Amino acid sequence: MDAATRQALVAALPVLRGHYSDGAARPDLAWQAGIGAEGIEIDLGAAPAAMAGRLPAALPAALRDPLRGIAIRLAPGAAPGPGAGALAGRIVAVTGAAGGIGRAIVEVFAAAGARPVGLDRDRRGLEDLAAATGALALACDITDPAAAAAAFDEVVLACGGLDILVSNAGAAAQAPIADVSLDRLRQSFELNFFGHQIACQAAMRVFRRQGRGGLILFNISNQSVNPGRDFGPYGIPKAATLALMRQYALDHGREGIRANGVNAGRIRTGLLTDTVIAERARARGLTPAAYMAGNLIGAEVTARDVAEAFLHLALMPRVNAAVLTVDGGAMETCLR
Repeated sequence: MDAATRQALVAALPVLRGHYSDGAARPDLAWQAGIGAEGIEIDLGAAPAAMAGRLPAALPAALRDPLRGIAIRLAPGAAPGPGAGALAGRIVAVTGAAGGIGRAIVEVFAAAGARPVGLDRDRRGLEDLAAATGALALACDITDPAAAAAAFDEVVLACGGLDILVSNAGAAAQAPIADVSLDRLRQSFELNFFGHQIACQAAMRVFRRQGRGGLILFNISNQSVNPGRDFGPYGIPKAATLALMRQYALDHGREGIRANGVNAGRIRTGLLTDTVIAERARARGLTPAAYMAGNLIGAEVTARDVAEAFLHLALMPRVNAAVLTVDGGAMETCLR
């Protein structure tokens, strides 16, 4: 496939998906698209049989022409069954998917019937993710705009479009703010702020082509509202990401695109390893278990708890510009 045809497909598939999936009469239409040896095959899910075998007028001539000579088959498929899941047919891109929270997000959304796609720069972690969950896994440095654009093109080519972005990638950085080097601070901003913006812009291009709205979910952090000592290099870009979430909700809600976030507390992941937990607990005169359960309900919060919070936000179509705090309760992190 030449580059021009490939780009035409990237532009055309979301238009087709939006055309065949839109409308209040078919809000839960299961839709899949893929490129096979014989061309493009599109499963219309619960669409009426009368829609089969024809391209919509919604596809501009400029997109039709590069596709001449490629077999395009439109065929009505079966409607999602009663056990298909609340997000049946929805396509979800998850950044930072090879990490603890990212992997839990992939698992939880897949269990709800969605088709998750994991993005990460950890290739070995992606291989493990794909083997364990069956999810499509794409290697991508989300801080590189060109790499991110290419990865989201792959999502479109493999799945036909996109419904939800879970912008989850991040990494902790520690140092007293007066002592941190500008290079290290910029590196943290590249991942913990600009990585979110890069992923959002790539997702927005797909959302707009589909013309049926979309959802962006941000993994922010309690550090955005309750900064920790010597955690400025991490908490400051996270505070900026909280503002970014609100700005997307404000600027693009009129397009049917919602933006919400999750502020998680202490979670055992690559950001908070057993070694770090032991050190912090010892400094406070606590056991590791007591440190991790240091909240109002006295229970440790897990990556799965965070993932389920993202799922609940995805299932609430009238919620926008909201932050859901998942830390077992702490007055210092309450948004007010």
